Amino acid sequence: MPVQFIGAEYDDIADIHVPSAHTGMRDTCRDLTESVVSAGHWLQLEKPDEVNQLIEDWLHTKNLVPTGQHVGVSG
Repeated sequence: MPVQFIGAEYDDIADIHVPSAHTGMRDTCRDLTESVVSAGHWLQLEKPDEVNQLIEDWLHTKNLVPTGQHVGVSG
């Protein structure tokens, strides 16, 4: 199963700079994609466009949405 992890560069709560924090995830997830955003703990609120673009790009890369289809919320 494909898994995407998006970490925050300046997150002191879920510190991506601690190697042991990722060991279980890397050992368990065979199809893991990791990305880092220059943000703090609330990366979805601090960098919503960047996080959404990473998710959309990943969905397309993994062929989880049809090519050319935009993923998002309309409102």
